[in-house]
Amino acid sequence: DILVSLMNGPCDPDSVQEQLIENFHTEFEWANISKWTELIEKILEHRHLLTVHDPEQEGSEELDAVILRALVKACKSQSQEAQDYLDELKLAVAWNKVDIAKSEIFNGDVEWRACDLEEVMMDALVNNKPDFVKLFVDNGINMHEFMTYGKLQDLYCSISEKCLLHELLLKKHEEKQLLLATRNANLHECVVKKSRFTLYEVSKVLKDFLHDSCKGFYQDTTKKAPSEKSTKSRKFHGNKNLPDMQQRCDNPWRDLFLWAVLQNRQDMANYFWAMGPEAVAAALAGCKILKEMAHLE
Repeated sequence: DILVSLMNGPCDPDSVQEQLIENFHTEFEWANISKWTELIEKILEHRHLLTVHDPEQEGSEELDAVILRALVKACKSQSQEAQDYLDELKLAVAWNKVDIAKSEIFNGDVEWRACDLEEVMMDALVNNKPDFVKLFVDNGINMHEFMTYGKLQDLYCSISEKCLLHELLLKKHEEKQLLLATRNANLHECVVKKSRFTLYEVSKVLKDFLHDSCKGFYQDTTKKAPSEKSTKSRKFHGNKNLPDMQQRCDNPWRDLFLWAVLQNRQDMANYFWAMGPEAVAAALAGCKILKEMAHLE
């Protein structure tokens, strides 16, 4: 209350001491009043960084929005470098404050490069924040350069264990592990190894839903086709046919659309569908996947 009353008025020692005595009466000894007076004067030297929030005032913002605006304001007073705003941007994503991100962080004061946004883009994808995905694309992210098979695989590994897709991928993973175990003397080690899904399991799940429509998905087509003699071996070692994880996705919008549909993330899927090619084919594939998954739930 003392800071609020002094923010827009004089800040001389007499005014500060008067406010302290008026608010706390005899609770402070004179030595303490001098100490608090000095502290308040130091705070008010940076009054442009102070933010006043009255939760009882009609139309006031929520506390998380107030905190985020205050943090961005403090950052602006010190730097215009994009890297210095990443913590605030991550907080905006976590709190889903896309309006503040647009008005305070992406308002033209800071020059953003695509590489600055890669980490927060992954956060937005994993945490189902389609508005932020759109915002980052509008401000420099090129999906054809950003999306690699490694990132796509990480997205599938990040899905919730409560999701039906997780159950389907886990089943494919266990099937693969058991097939590998038949050719591996260390059966126990192979089966209990901590599961991490790969695009091999993803391709198998998609094949169950789309059959030959997804033939060749997430396979390295540059490798020499296997002979009939090696077909059985290839079946047990499907990971060898995966594309290089550093390689950029051939069709990132399609891959992200399928990833979103498989998790029933409607808003995200709609955006990826609108941005990608072959809208009719993608819509038909999406409908078929959702229909098949509805039967499994």
